[in-house]
Amino acid sequence: LVAFFRRAKPCTARFESLAERMPGEREERLSWASRILPFGVSLLDAALGGIFPLDIVLVGAKTGAGKTELAAMIADENSKAGKRVHYFALEAEDREIERRRKYRLLASMVYQDTVSRATHARMNFLDWYAGRLDDITARYEPIADAALAARHKTLHTYYRVKAFSAADFKRIFSEIRNETDLVVVDHFHVIDNDHANENRGQKQIAQTIADCAHEIGKPVVLVAHLRKTDGKQRKLVPDLDDFHGSSDLVKVVKKAVLLAPAHDQATGERHLWNTYMNIAKCRADGTRTRYVGLITFDAKTNSYQRRFALGRMRMTKDGEKFEALDTSAYPTWALEVLRDA
Repeated sequence: LVAFFRRAKPCTARFESLAERMPGEREERLSWASRILPFGVSLLDAALGGIFPLDIVLVGAKTGAGKTELAAMIADENSKAGKRVHYFALEAEDREIERRRKYRLLASMVYQDTVSRATHARMNFLDWYAGRLDDITARYEPIADAALAARHKTLHTYYRVKAFSAADFKRIFSEIRNETDLVVVDHFHVIDNDHANENRGQKQIAQTIADCAHEIGKPVVLVAHLRKTDGKQRKLVPDLDDFHGSSDLVKVVKKAVLLAPAHDQATGERHLWNTYMNIAKCRADGTRTRYVGLITFDAKTNSYQRRFALGRMRMTKDGEKFEALDTSAYPTWALEVLRDA
């Protein structure tokens, strides 16, 4: 126990023998197990085992491909479970995160209460934001406000006013260290980078975030942009090399997921959108990164369906293609989830 508690506290890095490090290992590991948080997406929870206490999870996609939506879903899933979530909405306008949650709830209420296709067809965030759907949504708004206040009372948002640097992140993270279970940074590339060399500046920012997470022992979900790709590549799904800027960003994280719309996989339903999820990094178990998942997002429920398919991307003369695996080739972690789906 003495060894366990000694190692649980921050200490100066030094060499220790295996015999010195092993006492308390099991107790420490099992204590962490009780703090694992869900992604709220069956594919990610199965493939990555959830969000561990010391994880930095990198989420990447092209603009408009769903990376902020996924980060918000992770925050929602955990705040609904009573976990304390702190969301740095660094690119959003004031109340944007709250408004998007409210619209999704209002839309689900409208879909459940009405069968009119004309009403369903009118539902969209932009018109609601502009007040053009008040004839449909006004009666639901007080109910939605009360439901969101009760459901997400442990979700806290921070909006950027002017400057926001790595030093600001470190200071605020230190202030909330005992008041949070999960931190979301949306997104990495809008943190001020004043270094003369952009890549070196990004390296310093990434290392600051990693150091904070490790020292405080709280996980971070980090949203990041992808660089513009050469149209000649004809890739359907991005990979780790596509993250914008320094490769050190990828090096400091423990898990990474990249998203892409699966336009080549039709669903036949307007509200169902197929999405590719590339499980690109899992430092604890590299075998989990052998697959690309194909999963469906339901716009009516604002959630990913539980069932998914696994496959691999293959480059052909016509571009990249998704080759689905036979379920007999699925790993055990996937079969266990799909068996219950």
